[in-house]
Amino acid sequence: MSHQRESELEALKVLLAHWIKHNRSHVEGYQEWIDKCGEYDLPEIADEIVKAVEYFNKAGQCLEQAQKNYAKANVDG
Repeated sequence: MSHQRESELEALKVLLAHWIKHNRSHVEGYQEWIDKCGEYDLPEIADEIVKAVEYFNKAGQCLEQAQKNYAKANVDG
């Protein structure tokens, strides 16, 4: 395996883990604001943030599957 390929695949492995963690932190932050919108009687805003969270959750599932596929591909050698 070329050094560049090895380096880029290692970067991908690290990035996938980072993206998954980062995505989760966004969802946690959004949930906090959904709760605040509920407290302030702003259901229309909360509903839209809930929709966004659903997309983030789906994105997280896709990233987790990509991470599993990476592991199955045995690209580390």
